[in-house]
Amino acid sequence: MASSFSHADSAGVARRLTWIAFVAALGIIESSCGDVYRPVAQIIPGTPPNPAAVHFMAAVSTNGTINTGSASRIDVSGDTSLGVLQTGLMPVHAALIPNASKMYIANFGDDTVTENAPSNPTVTSTISLPQGAQPVFVHSAENGNVYVADFATNSVSVINATSNVVTTSVPVAANPVGLAEMPNAGSTNQKLYVASEGSSNVTVINALDDSLGTPVLIGAPQVWAVARSDSARIYVLDTSGAVLAINTLSDMVMPNSPVASAGAGANFMFLDSKAQRLYVTNPIANTLSIFDISEANPLAPVNPLTSPSGIDLSQGATPAYHPVSVTGIGDGSRAYVAAFQLTSCTDSSGTFPCINTQVDVINVGTNSVSKVIPIASNVPVDINNQDGCGGNTPPAAQWTPGTAARFRLSTAASGGGSTSNFKVYVSQCDAQNVAVIDTFPSNSNPADTYAGVTLAAPLSASPTLQVSISGASQTAATSSTPATTTFTYTPANTILHVGMSVFVTGMTDVGNNGNFVISSLGSGTFTVNNPSGVTNTTQSGTGAVLPRQNPVFLVAGP
Repeated sequence: MASSFSHADSAGVARRLTWIAFVAALGIIESSCGDVYRPVAQIIPGTPPNPAAVHFMAAVSTNGTINTGSASRIDVSGDTSLGVLQTGLMPVHAALIPNASKMYIANFGDDTVTENAPSNPTVTSTISLPQGAQPVFVHSAENGNVYVADFATNSVSVINATSNVVTTSVPVAANPVGLAEMPNAGSTNQKLYVASEGSSNVTVINALDDSLGTPVLIGAPQVWAVARSDSARIYVLDTSGAVLAINTLSDMVMPNSPVASAGAGANFMFLDSKAQRLYVTNPIANTLSIFDISEANPLAPVNPLTSPSGIDLSQGATPAYHPVSVTGIGDGSRAYVAAFQLTSCTDSSGTFPCINTQVDVINVGTNSVSKVIPIASNVPVDINNQDGCGGNTPPAAQWTPGTAARFRLSTAASGGGSTSNFKVYVSQCDAQNVAVIDTFPSNSNPADTYAGVTLAAPLSASPTLQVSISGASQTAATSSTPATTTFTYTPANTILHVGMSVFVTGMTDVGNNGNFVISSLGSGTFTVNNPSGVTNTTQSGTGAVLPRQNPVFLVAGP
């Protein structure tokens, strides 16, 4: 499916590959402790649900350009799936309405929005947008409407959250990519601010009647916007890396506020109201910048940082790690920055492009990296970008929807109210799972530990890789190891990796057929756990490698 895009400084992007979204929990590798956790943070702008009541994660997944995506509700008390729902094509973003009774998912690939009540996580309704809209961002407002940024039609669709009907389409500046609403502004002063990649202005929408206000001149295209919790300021990040503060009373850039900079290539902001900090990731410079958002010292770089240098998240690693997402835990003590490294790896199948991921823990008191948590390593990269994660190239300074995941890694946090038993979730597009970090001591592990707990994505409906099997060898179980079957396959240079699902058919001994997970690899062989296997070095069959979907966005809710 091909389409075209427009930007202010790039006239026409040729094609859109796969932009995939994910995550559903089919199972967990390891269960966590039994305390009851409640999410307290989400990475989308807007007012999060009441921290005293929230207790689940919603994870969105994609499934190629011709297959519907999915989303799942994850109960964080045990990191289990409460249900998987079907979305439209290429879902890219999601938001909950203020009381969290409904979730809306923007589907870039088929110009629709999927609506779901998290209390019934498998039932959905589909809302059609104008043809060619290409929605990329969804925001739920306090006025009972849901606003959707339509990238290709330069508009914002307004959905009545009661009827799920599109009531109007508001014309905005070219290529809108982000929405931020004044939270808690009162019934007479509700406004929505639209960041656009194709314009130097921020569009202002009066949320009371969806009329247009006077645009705010920023001076450069914008890539992100967030609102301060007191509704007095909207912070806008532009393509030069400048962070500007808009006075929501006058709808003008603050004249006496310094223009902070996170450097060219900065593309995401996370506002931590508890810590009064604004975090800005720059995957081009591989840095994190932190700014003070208090009235006493507005947008001043937080010592010991000096803008635009920021914190180097690579910690000397080569190639560098690219930060792309930030979340904070409920007590405001720490921030968690997800970053990835593109490199090359080698196993029995040869050398291949791969990705490593990590989370940098920021101590808010010292504004420094207190710990680096490795998450995934040696994950194969789809160099053709059919999975939509981004291929084997670093992130672009300006996102082009449809060519790569906006969030190759996405983060969100859950917490235990007064118990401080917070957890951080990281959706991993390439690794096809959601990793769980315990920020508190657990199971003899120190705080801020990734103990291998992951929630696997659903199986994909995308085309599968086929291998020919020419024999099987069975190994009996021991007191410490399960029974396994080792299959000989061709072509021997086919890239298989531990953790892949393989559906074996056509073997004469039926015990050798089935859906397995690769546990180890040899030269031209792969091994699976299988108590029913039979040794036969002459029988043949087929192995269909079943890929999983790719997670691209997380949101926390009650």
